[in-house]
Amino acid sequence: MDSSFTLSAEDVLTTVTQVFVNDSILDPSIFTTYDGCTFTTGIPSMVRHAPSKPRVRPNPNTGRFTVEFQDPLMAESYYSVYDAMGKLLYQRPLPSGKETEEIDLSRFGKGTYVIKFTHPEGTSFERVVVE
Repeated sequence: MDSSFTLSAEDVLTTVTQVFVNDSILDPSIFTTYDGCTFTTGIPSMVRHAPSKPRVRPNPNTGRFTVEFQDPLMAESYYSVYDAMGKLLYQRPLPSGKETEEIDLSRFGKGTYVIKFTHPEGTSFERVVVE
């Protein structure tokens, strides 16, 4: 659970306006996309570069594998391991400067797992298959 924000339901009256590619009366910079949700604001969006996606090798594997970070981690980060049902199995910190991480899931048995990497620039996910 990410506690950095809270979503709450609110009953409001909304208006839908079709926008076509050829429309020139709307400033496209007022539309900002964040995590699949679109927000309309009068504030220009801040440009943030997405972190490079880690590589899992080998995948599939026997439970032991290496995660390679394309760039050394610039800040303290961590990873979380989830089973196929979404149950959190464990979390581990990743210190800054880290380029690789050895992970051993063999004690959990065969199956599909999701590794969630969380760092100040955002999160990324990798699916891992243990045979």
